[in-house]
Amino acid sequence: MSDQAVLMLVTSHSQLTDDKTTGLWFEEFAVPYEQIKQAGFDITVASIQGGKAPVDQQSLPKEGEHAEAMMVLENTIPLTDVAPANYCGLFIPGGHGTMFDLPNNPAVAYAIGFYIEKHQPVAAVCHGVCALINDIPGYGPQFVKGRILTSFTNEEEHEVGMTNHMPFLLETRLRELGADYRGSDNWSDHIEIDGLLITGQNPQSSESTAKAFIRALKD
Repeated sequence: MSDQAVLMLVTSHSQLTDDKTTGLWFEEFAVPYEQIKQAGFDITVASIQGGKAPVDQQSLPKEGEHAEAMMVLENTIPLTDVAPANYCGLFIPGGHGTMFDLPNNPAVAYAIGFYIEKHQPVAAVCHGVCALINDIPGYGPQFVKGRILTSFTNEEEHEVGMTNHMPFLLETRLRELGADYRGSDNWSDHIEIDGLLITGQNPQSSESTAKAFIRALKD
C-alpha cells in the first residue's frame, strides 16, 4: 500500500431517459481532485465500467477550467481491475448517475469494506453517498445504521426536479436504514464526519469534504 496514493471512484451511468442524460457532477470530482493533488497525493480514477466517464452536461466547466481533471476522466480504470490495497483512501464524487450503478454493486461494497476494515478514510459527496447503502462485507446491508452522515437532501432533489427520475430518494433510504442523517439548508456547505467516514451534502460541499478527507489521510 502507498500512503501517498488515493483512489477516486466515479459513475459510468449516462442515461436517465431516451432524451435525458446524466453522469458525474463535475464540480464534485474536479474540486476534490485538485485539492488532493495539491496536498501531494497521487490519484487513480476508477469507474464502474472503465473508459470515458460520463459528465452531466449541466455541470460542465467553462472552457479551459479544470483541464487536468477533465482529461483524466477520458480513460478511467474499471473498478474490478483495481487493487484497493494500493491506496490509502477512497473518495466518491456524486452526480445522478451514481444512483444507478453504485448501489447493489459487489465491487463497490468490497472497496468500501476494505478501507473501513483497514481504518483508512472513505469520503463521499452528494449522491456519491449512495455507495454506502451496499451490503458491505463485515457489516451487511445495515452498514449506515447509527452512522452520522449527510447527502443530497430530498428537498434539494425536489428543487432540481429530479425526484421522479431517481430509483429512490437517497435521504429517505439512508433514514430507513437507520443512519443518523443530518441535512442542512439547501445548497449550504455542509459535511459530517463520523470517525474516518466523511460525507458532504451537495456540490457546494465538495471542497470542505476534500479538505476533511485530506486531514484524515494525514492523521
